[in-house]
Amino acid sequence: MKCAACGSGTVERRSEDHVIRFDGHRFTGRITADVCRACGESLVTLGELARVELEAARTLGDVGFVSSKSFRFMRHALGLTARELALDLGVAPETISRWENEERPLDRLAWVTLAAMVRDRLEGSERTRDQLAATRAPTRLAKVIRLGP
Repeated sequence: MKCAACGSGTVERRSEDHVIRFDGHRFTGRITADVCRACGESLVTLGELARVELEAARTLGDVGFVSSKSFRFMRHALGLTARELALDLGVAPETISRWENEERPLDRLAWVTLAAMVRDRLEGSERTRDQLAATRAPTRLAKVIRLGP
């Protein structure tokens, strides 16, 4: 593989640390990069960077770092717009903006729900979002429902 920056054919794949600085904290995650031996140019896929951001967001969720900044960080890590998240949570997009800009107290349960969405994404699931969508358009249950095998 040739280097896109200098045209050299000395590109090798290696692991590197990627650092995310957030609210006085430093998160370091390993990413895979194609690095040119000649010029040092490093090429990383957006997927690798997104994974590290999601892992940082999961850490914020796991330790209960409830704040407007962490809420925004988790939303961005998921790649959700304020409008998309507002639809999921059943609030106005302006409410998301007010929470993130500290114009209104952050709803703790909305924060926990967002943290669950981050965890789901890293596990390859959209369970929480699917459940939220189901509450917007519930299906009728039969009168009799058989459970189990």
